[in-house]
Amino acid sequence: MLYKADLAVLDMLSNYQWDRPIYFASVVGMQANEYLNKYMQGEGMTFKLTPLEYGGNGGLNSSKMVDLMTSGYDLQLPNDSTKKVNFLWGNMHEEGVLVDYYTMRMVQNIRLQIMKLTDALIKESSSALAAISMLDKQLNSLKDNVLKEKIESRKKLVVKLKSDYNSNDLNKITEVLEMNIRKNKASLVKINDSIVKINAVKNKALFVKINAMKNKALLEINRDSINNEIISYVIDQKLNMSIAILDTTFKIMPIENNQVPADDICFYLCANYFDAGDTLKGNALGKKLVDIELNKLKHYLSFEDAYFNQVWPEFGKCMNNLEMLREASISKESMMIIQQFNYHYYNNQAEQAYNAIVTGANNEDNPTYFKDLGVLKNSEFKSVINQVRQKFYEHSNERQKFFFGGQSFPVYYSFMWSGNRI
Repeated sequence: MLYKADLAVLDMLSNYQWDRPIYFASVVGMQANEYLNKYMQGEGMTFKLTPLEYGGNGGLNSSKMVDLMTSGYDLQLPNDSTKKVNFLWGNMHEEGVLVDYYTMRMVQNIRLQIMKLTDALIKESSSALAAISMLDKQLNSLKDNVLKEKIESRKKLVVKLKSDYNSNDLNKITEVLEMNIRKNKASLVKINDSIVKINAVKNKALFVKINAMKNKALLEINRDSINNEIISYVIDQKLNMSIAILDTTFKIMPIENNQVPADDICFYLCANYFDAGDTLKGNALGKKLVDIELNKLKHYLSFEDAYFNQVWPEFGKCMNNLEMLREASISKESMMIIQQFNYHYYNNQAEQAYNAIVTGANNEDNPTYFKDLGVLKNSEFKSVINQVRQKFYEHSNERQKFFFGGQSFPVYYSFMWSGNRI
C-alpha cells in the first residue's frame, strides 16, 4: 500500500536530474523508501540518495562523518564559497537536563550512527593490514625480478609523505613519488603486468597496493621501512579517530547516574573500544555496563514465575549483552573456543559443540561459566550466573526455542549447562 508521502517521493524521483542532492532523515517508515536503502549513503544523521548501489542498508561516507564530528566539514555553498560546519552535540551532559523515554529515541539514533562510523573506521584499518599482506605476497612472487638496491632517500620520503598526508592532496603525494622515481632511475626495472599504485583517500586514509598492469615499472622502496610505516601510520590514525569519537560520545551522553540511560547500542560501542585497541577505556566503560546489566538480572530473577513470564525477552537480552562484553574483552585463545563451538553448532554437530565449549569452562565436569571472564571478572557475575543456571534447569524443556535458538539467549551457556544430554 502506498500513501501520499510515498507518492510524493516517487513523483520527485521520476523527475530527478541529479542536479542537486536529495537527503532523507530516515530510510524507514515509507513504502517508497524500501527499495532505496541500497542506494543511500549515510552522512551523519541523514542519508544521501546516490546513483551507486551499495547493497544491503546502503553505504557510509566515513570521511565526511569524521570531519563533521571533529575538525569540521567544508560545505560547498551555491556561490562557490565554503562554510565550515560541525555536528552539534547538544547539552545532554549538563546537570538538570532530562533525557526521557521520548528523547531516548533520538539518542539511540545518534548512537547507532556513531556505531556505524566507528565500525567502518575499524574495518578500514583492517583493510590496510590486509593490504600489507597482499603486498608481501606480490613482492615475494616478484622478488627475483625486482632491483635489490635500496633508495637512499627512503627515510626522507616517509617524512614527506606524512606531512603531505595531512593535506589530503593526492597530486602532491603522486608528485613526490614520481620525483623520487626520476631521481632513482637506476632503481627501476621493467616488469610485465606490474605497477605501484598509491591512493590518497579524502578521509585521511592511504593504502599502498601493487596491481598488475602491462609495460609498467615496479619500484621497491624498502617496503619494511616505508610501506609498512605509512600503512601503520594510517591504521593508527583511523583507530585513534574511532577512539576519539567514542570518547566524545560518552562525554556528551554520559551513562553515569543514568544521565543518558544506556541502551543496547552502548554495548556495541564498548566492544569497538576493544576492537580499536584501547582496552583500558573498554574495560572502564565495560565495568559500568556490566553493573547495569547485572542489576537488571538480579531484579528479574527476584520475580515469581507468574511475573517472570513477562520479562523473558529482557532477561535474555541482558545475558546477550553481558556475553558480548565478555567476548570483546577476552584473549584470542579464548575466542578460538567460541569460534570452534560456532562451527560445530551451525553444522548441527551438537556433541562436538558441547565438547568445544566445555574446554573453556571453569569446570569440565560441572561447568557454570567460562574461565576467561574478561571484563566480567571482578563483578557479581559468578554469583548471579548460578541463579541464571537454575532458571535454565527449571524452564529449559518448555523453552527450548528461547535457550537454544541462538538469538534470544547466549546458546553457549545452554550447551554448557545441558551436559552431554543434548
